[in-house]
This record gives sequence, C-alpha cells and structure tokens, in this order.
Amino acid sequence: MTSYTTFGSVRGDCGHAHKTVAAAEACIRRDQRGCRQQGGYSDREVRVIESPAAVASYDVTRGPGERA
Repeated sequence: MTSYTTFGSVRGDCGHAHKTVAAAEACIRRDQRGCRQQGGYSDREVRVIESPAAVASYDVTRGPGERA
C-alpha cells in the first residue's frame, strides 16, 4: 500500500506516514506555519513511500521514499 511522508534536507522528516497526498500537504502547511512563526522556513516536500515502516529507517542524506 502506497503511503506518503514529508522530508526536507534542512527540516528532516515529519516522522509519520500519511494515507493521502492531501494529508501530507496539510502536514507541510502546518510545518510551514510553525516555522514562519519562529522566523524560519520549511523545506519539506511530499515523498512517496512503499509502507509506513519506511519512515522509521532511511538514508538520512536522501530521505525516505521518492519525490512525489
């Protein structure tokens, strides 16, 4: 089952799998708001993962999954 997560080389991952692209995009928007409130930015993007377990173990320089 395909799942989605978010990842950015600066912010890292959100730490969980989303069932839909829309849910992952909403997660990014929440992260962007939080970062903006602290004067920063979020570089996270949606990533396609094969299973929720992919969020727990991945190459930290490449991030989990593939770009959506």
